[in-house]
Amino acid sequence: MTIIDPHELHGPITPELMDAICRNDLYTFSVKAFPHVFPGPVFQRNWHHKLIARALSDVLAGRSKRLLITLPPRYLKSFYASIVLPAFALGLDPTMNLLCVSYASELAAKHARDCRALMQSGFYRRLFPDTKLDPKRTVENDFNTTLRGCRLATSIGGQVTGRGGEIIIIDDPIKPVDAASPNMRQKVIDWSNNTIFSRLNDKKSGSIILVMQRLHDDDLAGHYLRTGDWTHINLPAIAQKLRCTCWGLGSSTGGTRASFSIPSSNPNMCSTAFGSRWAAQTLRLSISRNQCLQTARC
Repeated sequence: MTIIDPHELHGPITPELMDAICRNDLYTFSVKAFPHVFPGPVFQRNWHHKLIARALSDVLAGRSKRLLITLPPRYLKSFYASIVLPAFALGLDPTMNLLCVSYASELAAKHARDCRALMQSGFYRRLFPDTKLDPKRTVENDFNTTLRGCRLATSIGGQVTGRGGEIIIIDDPIKPVDAASPNMRQKVIDWSNNTIFSRLNDKKSGSIILVMQRLHDDDLAGHYLRTGDWTHINLPAIAQKLRCTCWGLGSSTGGTRASFSIPSSNPNMCSTAFGSRWAAQTLRLSISRNQCLQTARC
């Protein structure tokens, strides 16, 4: 799949052409959607946005059924997974059902409000005129389209009896402060094993996406990697090697892997200042608290 960047196109781009690109390219849609979700900040383009958009697009196209994206906080993982993807998916298919899960109901509700605000914007309504929110069902954590599609938001441990989706999105399933607790980690894993996979409307064609920062070797990401075949996009804040490698995307079998690094504004910091949180940022989980990381830019 080719990711389109309008800034790399030659010649004039008419508003009609830009709208057509947005309707067909998740990355371009995300760039244009950003100010409708976050009116103040300026979207700072980086290559990892295109990589995430490509991986999510593979899920929408049915080329990937189990996608795991691990990266540090504040790199727009929730913007892409919990806001942009559901809005784009419902724009393409207003009958689709999506289930979105986060560690807390307040966080899940915020993502839902942002997604709903995007879908109510003039920009979105112009792109996808056939996708309309049902005025009878617009509550923040459970809103429908007029064609019975929906985005349901819940929290880990929340009740989803009788509900499901074609795509299930798990976004940060555990709080950083809870990750040190074996009981809390196991609670998340048990809830996932007992609930999530049974909520797919079609067990064969349905897709599950997990996006999170790594917090422990035995967190939900670690559990999934040990027990199933997942396409894994690993994006540490600091490169552990000088070379970045990719083993391909788009396969739903075989446990495909990709490993990259996001450039850091301060690559020479020492792990002793942050302990386990530094390990989570760099996705290097088994380091000693007294070890100073030798870092390299990607």
